[in-house]
Amino acid sequence: LILGAVGFVSYTGNGMADPTDEKGDNYLLGLDADVKVVADLPASGVKLSDLVTQMSRTEASAVIIVVDACRNTPSLGKATTKGLVAVAAEPNTLVAYSTDLGDIASVGVYAPVLSRELVKPGLSITQVFDAVQIEVSKQTGCKQRPWSNNRIYDVLCLAGCTINVAPTIVNQPESVEQTFWASAKVGPSLACGAATTAGLSVPRQSAHCAAVACGSRSMTATV
Repeated sequence: LILGAVGFVSYTGNGMADPTDEKGDNYLLGLDADVKVVADLPASGVKLSDLVTQMSRTEASAVIIVVDACRNTPSLGKATTKGLVAVAAEPNTLVAYSTDLGDIASVGVYAPVLSRELVKPGLSITQVFDAVQIEVSKQTGCKQRPWSNNRIYDVLCLAGCTINVAPTIVNQPESVEQTFWASAKVGPSLACGAATTAGLSVPRQSAHCAAVACGSRSMTATV
C-alpha cells in the first residue's frame, strides 16, 4: 500500500477458530479447504492474526478488515465450538465481524447491508459499522449481531465527510404593499375604474378602491 492509503480487506467464506490456540485465533479458509485434523489448518487458509499484523505494517493511514466467515468448527480431537474468536486489532486498524463471537452468521445478510452503508456520504467509518450492526440485527430479529474491534482514532469517511446539498430557492410571497403598487402600475383607469376622473360618479362598491388606490384623486369623486 502507498503512504497514506486506506487498506480495506473483506473476506466472505468459511472461517474456523483454531482449537489449539490458547490466545484465540481464526483461520480464513479457501474454497477447496478440506480440514480433517488440526495440522490441515495452516495449509488450508490464512491466519487472521497474521493478516492483521501484516496489514498494520504497511504505510496505510488506516486498515479495515471485514470478516464475514463463520461456521461450526469440527472437533479436531477437541470439543466442537461455534463461530470465531476475537482477534486483537492493531493501532489504526478496525476488524469487523459479521456476527457475535461464538455464533454463526446467516448467509447473504451482512455483505449487502455493508455495501450500502459504505457508499453513503457524510458517514465516518465508525458510523458506517454502527449502522450495519443495527440494520443486520433488525433484519434477523436480533439473531445475528455484528460487532467490530475499532482502533482507528481519526475521523475517516470513505465516501466523503460532507454531504453536498443543492441550494433551495424559496419564492417569498408578495407583501400587501408590493401587490398594491403592482396594481397601481397598470394605470389609474384599470386600478380604480371611473373614480380616477374628477367629477365622475362611482358606484358605492367602488368607493373604497377610489380612496385607497387613487390617492388624492378620489377626493373629487362623488359617491
